[in-house]
Amino acid sequence: MFSRILVPVDVSEPELTAPALAQAAELAKASGAAMHLVYVRPFMIDAALEHLPKDFFAHEERQALEELRRLARTTGLPEGQVSTASPIGNVYDHVVAAGKAFTADLIVIGSRRPAMSTYLLGSNAARIVRHAECSVLVVR
Repeated sequence: MFSRILVPVDVSEPELTAPALAQAAELAKASGAAMHLVYVRPFMIDAALEHLPKDFFAHEERQALEELRRLARTTGLPEGQVSTASPIGNVYDHVVAAGKAFTADLIVIGSRRPAMSTYLLGSNAARIVRHAECSVLVVR
């Protein structure tokens, strides 16, 4: 079935993350797949950078990775079967790149029902679906 499942999550949006993570965990358990959780942290505008503490990004990354490890424990998968990462940047760019780097054969992503603005501008989920090199399961 699947051997490597990538799950982009937003730690600040549990209502999107929980269903996608549950579906991915079920698929991983059924097929013995490795799972990789990725939370892409937003980048700061240049004007804000000078006002941040020196260790802001390191602290932010530690917090994000701890939250990802907590989410990984909720899957019921063995610790060695789930990996995590938390880069900074554009969500869709990092998710598509992570899919390639992880050699994912499935990306499981949570998404809301489309609104008129996403039809015109596109959402991260829609961009990932268009550009991923593997199958993408969108969980609503």
